[in-house]
Amino acid sequence: MSPTTPGESPMLRNILATLGGFFLGSCVNMALITLNSSVLYPMPPGTDMNDPAAFEAYISGLPMPAFSWFWPHTWVSPLWVPGSPPASPPPGGWSRR
Repeated sequence: MSPTTPGESPMLRNILATLGGFFLGSCVNMALITLNSSVLYPMPPGTDMNDPAAFEAYISGLPMPAFSWFWPHTWVSPLWVPGSPPASPPPGGWSRR
């Protein structure tokens, strides 16, 4: 199967799609972490994250939803990514042999 545009490489398109997916996934992951730690369950004012005792007291005081809402993120993402198709079909097409 030939590329869709003359001079376009399917391998380059797959590499760019992989890098773009990695970048987008990293942005989504950082947004979820920021949402959880800064918006939904912020640390009390004056708490130093470098003080292990203060940070442990903050973590132990968090309600269960602060931890359980990451469960779908940590289980669905690794299952979805390997099952997603590449940006272009393999040489010879998608036929089953």
